Amino acid sequence: MDEHGKHVINFQLSLLLYSFIFSTLLFVSFLLMVILIGFVLITILCILAISMGILLIIYPILDGIAASKGEFYKYPLTINFIS
Repeated sequence: MDEHGKHVINFQLSLLLYSFIFSTLLFVSFLLMVILIGFVLITILCILAISMGILLIIYPILDGIAASKGEFYKYPLTINFIS
């Protein structure tokens, strides 16, 4: 159970870091909208935001199903902050 908790915390911290980077890029793209480059960046960032939202929903469900079966599930795209 301890390993599952560590991986969940690492996943949440990774997504927090990704969200911080995303919000910084979104702010920069709003600044670049003045010279019309920001529209392309905002389109790309919207696609990334939708995929990040799907990850926030699907991966914890898959982990819960695997944990209830007694299996170990490793989240993809996770940075190991706590080992």
